[in-house]
Amino acid sequence: MPGGFRCSAEAPITEAASGEHILVCFPSPALWCTLDMWVNATGPGSCARELVAETGTIKSIDVTLPVRVGEERVEMRLRTVFKP
Repeated sequence: MPGGFRCSAEAPITEAASGEHILVCFPSPALWCTLDMWVNATGPGSCARELVAETGTIKSIDVTLPVRVGEERVEMRLRTVFKP
């Protein structure tokens, strides 16, 4: 594949590539485990998966209201967060 990514058994894995792999793959499980411990300690749920699912139900909308300030008309924005 000219000009493309070459992936074969002969392609050597460089030290930089292995470092990049660790940089990409390590933080996700570490953050998930940290979130799980935080949820268990503080009590919003019993595991991180429940917290993520609950967060997915929250909706946010912006309400824009026309307001007159002196002679000038401006828009006032209110952000509303709710659970359906």
